[in-house]
Amino acid sequence: MIRSNQKLSLYLTLLLLCLPMLTHAQATDNGEIQSLPLDEVATQRNALQPGELIVTPYPLDNASRAENNYRSAIIFTQLGQSVAAEAQLQQALSQQSDHLPARELLVSLLLKRHATQEAIAALNSGIEIAPNHPRFPLWLSQLHLKLDAPERALHVLEQNLARFEQQPEYLGALANLYLLNERLAEAHQYFFQAARLAPQDGRWQLGVGMAAEALQDWAGAHDAYRRVQQYSFINGVLLQFAQQRLTAINAQF
Repeated sequence: MIRSNQKLSLYLTLLLLCLPMLTHAQATDNGEIQSLPLDEVATQRNALQPGELIVTPYPLDNASRAENNYRSAIIFTQLGQSVAAEAQLQQALSQQSDHLPARELLVSLLLKRHATQEAIAALNSGIEIAPNHPRFPLWLSQLHLKLDAPERALHVLEQNLARFEQQPEYLGALANLYLLNERLAEAHQYFFQAARLAPQDGRWQLGVGMAAEALQDWAGAHDAYRRVQQYSFINGVLLQFAQQRLTAINAQF
């Protein structure tokens, strides 16, 4: 059964793993980007004439410089100047390696120009620097999957599992890779855990049903597919699949 459902399973895997890879600029209420002062701060003293400014230079620390470079990169990105944006982001990360939005935006730009190996290197560094940030292992796993390396994709998620055992998105992605690798008992276990943590997310119930069906647990699969129809966050293709499997399983009883 699992082989006949591999195409759908891969579709579900991509749905689970494809988190947004674009970091959007933080905007003010009027939609404009707020920039930090670059190398100086202008202050107005009461003793001065109205409109007269005194400029006092203040050295910026690395974190402030990194934030400035990141904000400059956002502007370059919006202008379509990706090369300049990448340079600003690389500079930001050299000043503050754990600037997560800068690394996320850099990865998105690298992928946009198909620099896959550079993106993988940036994600590997991100996992080491910010081990509790789930996007980096999820994105890295996604890249390996797109490179037709499902075992490597699975290894990434397994290696970082201990830190994300309470995150249903992570568990669901892991379970689906187990399903693709035909490790059915583990797939069922982690889909079930994800469904328990996020009971209103129909994707996990769908995964429970697929794993149960592959294990020939017809009653468990029937119950899971039936529940899919009751939950939100499930698109038409997956809902149609669940309904088709219900019809097929009814023939087993």
